[in-house]
Amino acid sequence: MTKIGLTHLGSALAAMVIVGIGPAKATDPLPGEQTCAQELSVVSGQWTAIGLASPEKPGQARVTGTGGHFHTGGEVNFMREQMSRAARLCKNGQEHEAMLRMDVVRALLKLAEVQHPASHGYVLPPS
Repeated sequence: MTKIGLTHLGSALAAMVIVGIGPAKATDPLPGEQTCAQELSVVSGQWTAIGLASPEKPGQARVTGTGGHFHTGGEVNFMREQMSRAARLCKNGQEHEAMLRMDVVRALLKLAEVQHPASHGYVLPPS
């Protein structure tokens, strides 16, 4: 970058500070990206729509939901724990870790993957 380019960049940053606009933080979602809480809400809604009831016992062989979903009691309990951890991580500002937990639940439920915010540095592998 040239000296003139750096000067313009410095002026732009100074102007943002004067008007109270700061550069976006690495954790700020870009326009169109879901926040952790929004994504958690989406996955929770999908979970509710599938309707997997709590197993009567942890070793229950089959828990059936709507749309052909069925899992073992252990899988249902595992997914519930992942969602609980995701909620806790979101609350603590650990969005990437929370979204990874939600990815595990999505995979078990055979739901579509979602792209993580660019700030996470995680890109879906090509399909």
